[in-house]
Amino acid sequence: ALASQGGSITQFQMWALSRQEDLFAETSAGFSRETLVEWFELWLGAMEDGVTPSADVASEYAGVPTNQGMMAVGLTLVSATGDNNTSDMQISLDQNGRGAVSMAPAPTGGAPQVVGANSWSIAENCTNVAAAAAFIDYFINSSEAAVTLDTQTGLPPVTSIAQELVASDEVAPSIKERIALYEELLARGATVDVWPDGTQQLVTQFTTQWEEVAFGQSTPEAAADAFIAQVETALSGF
Repeated sequence: ALASQGGSITQFQMWALSRQEDLFAETSAGFSRETLVEWFELWLGAMEDGVTPSADVASEYAGVPTNQGMMAVGLTLVSATGDNNTSDMQISLDQNGRGAVSMAPAPTGGAPQVVGANSWSIAENCTNVAAAAAFIDYFINSSEAAVTLDTQTGLPPVTSIAQELVASDEVAPSIKERIALYEELLARGATVDVWPDGTQQLVTQFTTQWEEVAFGQSTPEAAADAFIAQVETALSGF
């Protein structure tokens, strides 16, 4: 079975990109109502046909650690998650004797993909900026630190450090595969995705709209209308 992605806003973004759309325009949703309706219909049909687990099963596993998720315990064969989760998933698969995890780019119809902009930062009210900067500098520019972190905070942002990880015998093959995939995405023209201010709550709002569809409490059309309104509210600053 596939792990349903109906409630994943980042996977929906890939769907929108394949149609030359995106999540956001300047002051409105960057995708059409039709695109979101078809997304919800796609995953609703997959669930009804038994291609993905039921809404009840998906709800049971929502929010569990990666090493306890549906793919890790053998309920699904295909899923989508942050690349830093795949290393943990592989550990679980090894422990359960369930094979190896492989990664592939999302199908976007040839359109360039987007990658996250997660990184280190210093709080505005930090009282020791110099020490904080030195801390960040060490973890960004040191191959020793990169091995210690084991990419739990994401892949190294410095190309030379990433290349050292690829060449190291201490680094797990799953991490090297992640680096190779990232380089492949960049070669295809991937861009760094920075969301507008005030839009982070849309992640959970999107999931909620999908869950209402999955449990029969809403329709794809009504959920699409509701989410588009939420996008416009977020972009308006209210």
